[in-house]
Amino acid sequence: MARIPRMSIASLATPNIVLENGRQYVRQGMHDLRYPFPVDPRMNEWLDTMHHLIYVAAMQKCLHRATLRPNGSRLKVLDVGYGSGFWLVAMLEQYPSAELRGIDLNHLVPEYLVQDPIRCNGGFDFESSDWEYPLGYFDLVHMKQLCGSVSDWYALCSTARKYLAPGTGRLEIVEMDWRPRCDDHSLSQEPNSPMQLWWTCMRTASARTGRSIVYPEDLRQMLEHAGFEIEVDETIRLESWEHPDDTGVQLSQREPNRSISRWFHVSLGKSPGHEGSESKLLEGYSGLAMALFTHQLGWSRDQVERLQEAMYFPVWNHNVHMYHRVRIVTARRIR
Repeated sequence: MARIPRMSIASLATPNIVLENGRQYVRQGMHDLRYPFPVDPRMNEWLDTMHHLIYVAAMQKCLHRATLRPNGSRLKVLDVGYGSGFWLVAMLEQYPSAELRGIDLNHLVPEYLVQDPIRCNGGFDFESSDWEYPLGYFDLVHMKQLCGSVSDWYALCSTARKYLAPGTGRLEIVEMDWRPRCDDHSLSQEPNSPMQLWWTCMRTASARTGRSIVYPEDLRQMLEHAGFEIEVDETIRLESWEHPDDTGVQLSQREPNRSISRWFHVSLGKSPGHEGSESKLLEGYSGLAMALFTHQLGWSRDQVERLQEAMYFPVWNHNVHMYHRVRIVTARRIR
């Protein structure tokens, strides 16, 4: 996939953008952060690496699981929470005649996302019930990595349903389940161990905002109640370690694991032996945590950064078999 141009650095004169702890955020009112994660070039670079981890490595170069059936002369797609725009650009490469739209809380919209066939609206609250498109307009509504920014998943899915073509429109939700998991006890379960402390604090802090980072395990039931038929409900393990050649695991299984592990480290760690270069150690973990921990838990920037340094060991130690999960749910609007 072609690399998209980088978004220019935002001016602090941009409406509702605030600088905190070296990162840029969307502000609501005088003090509150509507969206607790950064909206700066560093975050967009991280989102690009997460695109590769999820869609290239985990989903094996598949941009969607949904069966697409255009309800008209061209495919119409809406990306809710388009982030850096990488997924939309990749979709354009695969479907050059498609009409591609996006909405996001981020006010910063790169030039390549405001000209047909891709057109995105920044500074848009996707939790509103009016998405400003004709009802039944889209063939696919795509959502990704929204955990931590949604207060009511049922309402969000119900709104998405309104804008999907009856009978043929699909909603696809691709979400990270950030809970650190381990099946063989090689990852410490002690409450104050770095990874467990990070996750406990993420759950607590995000819950206080009313937008939990925890994956909604009842999402399938909510979709069915909202008028969808579930077509795909898939879980993929994002493992931090590579399976050795002598484990007896078939080559067809080892290769995806190796790709996932490598992109896991690009997204959430750094390669050992580069101590003299600018560290990107666990950019994702600290980026997710910084505003939540400082606003909701009273942590300092130094405390967050020291925690991320402590998280280096479980991420890069191949004797620690830690993994996160990506959850993919595809549902068809019934009527």
